[in-house]
Amino acid sequence: MNHLEKDIGFTAEENEVVLVACQRNELLRLPYFLEYYRGLGIKSFIIIDNGSTDGSLEYLMAQADVYCIQDRTRYSILEKCFRTNIANKYLDNRWVLFADIDELLAIPGDGAVSLPRLCEWWASNNWFTVSSPMVDMYAASPLAQVHYEKGEPFWNACPYFDARGYRIFLNSSKDTSYIPNFRLYGGPRERFFAGKEARLSPFEQFLDDAYFSPHRPLKRRFLQSRVRCYLKEKHALGTILMQKSPLLLWKKGMEISPGAHFLMLTNGYTTANIAPDWCPLLHFKYFQDFKRKCEVEVERKEHWDGASEYKLYNNAMAQFLHLNPIYAHTAKYTGYASMLPSGLARCSAKTEGFVKRSLQQQGTAKVAA
Repeated sequence: MNHLEKDIGFTAEENEVVLVACQRNELLRLPYFLEYYRGLGIKSFIIIDNGSTDGSLEYLMAQADVYCIQDRTRYSILEKCFRTNIANKYLDNRWVLFADIDELLAIPGDGAVSLPRLCEWWASNNWFTVSSPMVDMYAASPLAQVHYEKGEPFWNACPYFDARGYRIFLNSSKDTSYIPNFRLYGGPRERFFAGKEARLSPFEQFLDDAYFSPHRPLKRRFLQSRVRCYLKEKHALGTILMQKSPLLLWKKGMEISPGAHFLMLTNGYTTANIAPDWCPLLHFKYFQDFKRKCEVEVERKEHWDGASEYKLYNNAMAQFLHLNPIYAHTAKYTGYASMLPSGLARCSAKTEGFVKRSLQQQGTAKVAA
């Protein structure tokens, strides 16, 4: 695989957070993706180009802060290992963020306190990994009417998210090898594509919300398991993981799963090293290129399970193009704080206090200057 054959001459300051990604034909999203993360304080990007034909490779090669690696290995193979390989080769004892080009990480303070500064804070508390619900964003209008302008903030086109409809399951007490120790499912993707057979009755919805919703305190594993048995047939129809472990202080020898959903080889990290704060990954899939992307990926068969997820999208596309995505629990994203009531963002009292103190210190420094 090309991303391992050649040394890219990577250098970075000691306290930098380095973003690692893999992309193919993402020229529509790349300009704002880079702008957004630069605004959070990221100064170095390692991005693999997997055979782009839309000019995105040339665009990346022209960016001074991007280490671009060309690798045409089949994505079904590359996806399994590129994050672990890159991090183990270049990023030992560094904070690393694994993000897809359609994902923006929301953080406490919305960048007023930089991401590297937040990572220093987390590390000072012996918190070395940060969990992220993956939150699908959508427009107020059907997909057929969505038009995103390259370079604009992604939420100009898709500012809405589901504030309900996610469910969180605690891992088995015997399953202590993976970080994080929970799994998250649901959201608009399930609402749009799962079909009538997965819809809950009012009573089932009550149980689902009471026992599994992220905005409520986690119930004991025993109680969850009893209710889950009752709802298992409908829960089984929505199996797309909606959580990731994208931000962590990397130690050589670790291994992260395909999709960055779990840290599999933790190199000594335990659940005590997981930050209590959640930083959502805002997922901007539903732009005007969604239909064509689905068609291409079904043909390529390079994603998980022979692109079965994309086949699901393709089969429902005729209806989805004209579906009104707004429903009773739609909420508008206006910053990190707007996700706190849904439970999809969580900010501990300690971190909230740190952010407030940091902002006060920055204000004092500006006045003094």
